[in-house]
Amino acid sequence: MEFKDLNIKNRYRSADTSNIGRDFIEKVLKHSVSYKRAVGFFSSSSLIYTSRGLLQVADHYDPATEESVIKFIVSPRLTKEDIEAIRQGYKTKREVIESSMLAEMKQPEDDFGKERLNILCHLIASGAMEIKVAVTEYSESDMGMYHEKIGVMTDSHGNMIAFDGSLNESANAFSQNFESITIYKTWEESRTYAAEIENDFDELWANMTNNIEIYEFPAAVKDKLFQYERETFNRNIEKDEEDFKNRASIDLPRIDKALLPTFPYEYQGEAINKWFANRCIGIFDMATGAGKTLTAYGAMTTLLERCKYHLAVVIVAPYQHLVEQWMEDAPKFHINHMIVGYSNPKYANYMIELKSSILA
Repeated sequence: MEFKDLNIKNRYRSADTSNIGRDFIEKVLKHSVSYKRAVGFFSSSSLIYTSRGLLQVADHYDPATEESVIKFIVSPRLTKEDIEAIRQGYKTKREVIESSMLAEMKQPEDDFGKERLNILCHLIASGAMEIKVAVTEYSESDMGMYHEKIGVMTDSHGNMIAFDGSLNESANAFSQNFESITIYKTWEESRTYAAEIENDFDELWANMTNNIEIYEFPAAVKDKLFQYERETFNRNIEKDEEDFKNRASIDLPRIDKALLPTFPYEYQGEAINKWFANRCIGIFDMATGAGKTLTAYGAMTTLLERCKYHLAVVIVAPYQHLVEQWMEDAPKFHINHMIVGYSNPKYANYMIELKSSILA
């Protein structure tokens, strides 16, 4: 089927659709022979979601041409400390890019996420997909971020659809965030804009864009990604899509009510009920050893469930040992991912991780 027959709108906005990814990206990718995409950030969650719908495109890859049919340009998150390390000569820019991107490679929460990364490994290994990294030039005081978001898809008849806007390549961007994109088609009056966007991408890919440097995908990051490669992968796209639709977000924790621990004291459950009765406003005033942490976790996980997991929770403790206590108790409530930040060098990159979660 040609793009012309898909009834693609000229603009998509979250106010008009619950899922731009499903209603536009997936719909067009099913009939695409190539996909070029430049996005504003790199994370393992974006890679997991990126795999959605790409297998049909990869089927058009011809190894004889050695030309990937799926091309992605991503950007790492570099902190002021990273820039200073480059400026002082402590690290090369390649080393900083690699360490930053490694920090964004989080282990998938379940077999579903692992299988999506497995698919990406096969696409990259076959040559059908290639990823490059865009980094802005830095000034004396700071460094910007490559934050452009454009895409170009082509069908077997040579028709092209290009788009730009706020849409990142992640689960939250596709179905949770409020986003908008504008569409340009080569068979309509917007053909000039479509050609310009493709030219912008091609120049970027060839490292010909002013104030932007393009690097190959770091080997260490690729090696970490390929830890999820298996001998085969699941081609049941319809089942995969249904799995995605049944998930509110791939990055948020899942809590099974049947697995929540039983509170040892009746007053803990009573405190939680009163907190909800007061519209979740109030403070638990409890003596030492009375179970404040477990009561707070019980309230938090109940609220997460009622909010369909569309909630960020900030936990602040005055001492390191209390932070670690919160971390130790989290698995009891089946919270598998926490962003931890304190003086332990192990958590030095927590700001990068936090920014990624917010923007995802």
